[in-house]
Amino acid sequence: MRSFFLLIAAAGVAAFIGCAESIPAVGTASGIVVFEYNDVAELPHTRLAVFVDMHSDIRRTQWLRVVSRQQRYEWTGSEPLLFTNGGHQWVGCTNFACPDVQAVPQGLYDVQYTDAAGRTETGTFFVSYPAALLTADVDAVLPVLAGRTNEYVAAFSDTDILVYYGERQTSWEDDTALFAAIPDATRYRTCYVDTAESFVCVLPPVLRTDIAGAE
Repeated sequence: MRSFFLLIAAAGVAAFIGCAESIPAVGTASGIVVFEYNDVAELPHTRLAVFVDMHSDIRRTQWLRVVSRQQRYEWTGSEPLLFTNGGHQWVGCTNFACPDVQAVPQGLYDVQYTDAAGRTETGTFFVSYPAALLTADVDAVLPVLAGRTNEYVAAFSDTDILVYYGERQTSWEDDTALFAAIPDATRYRTCYVDTAESFVCVLPPVLRTDIAGAE
């Protein structure tokens, strides 16, 4: 679940400050397509999140450029997120969307990292997902996924702080039990993460105030 954890973790990180001089060196690049459901009656909104594991100091990062070889879509993140996780330094962008609500292309992508001195390094990553997800509502998600994902719960406080991310516990017989076990959570979202970490389905939020006995 590394890629989606980065997606969650990146939401609350602060940018690095200061300057350091080092030659840019790209380690691995990864992309994850996010299928986000905001309401049970809607089809998902899709976006592409990209993370680059840098083997050099990230504090002089200028931008990330990402290109789909399939459709030649191109995105540039001029203010990418900079953060550390698990002893690694990451540069990432989480909101690359296609024009005219088009689907995020599957296939091979090129990513270019550029630092403040104009020096560049490149990498590649591959994206794949079931095309049927593009027209699947919430009720149709699980049949489309057909056992190729793992289920996780992301719970948030009233100030949008992530207070829990992990598997749904067997002791949580219902939503009342879940909120009782995570007292700081005011809402949670179920996340189905591809076992290959190429896509994630994020279901609509469940609010504590909507659950009887969870207030």
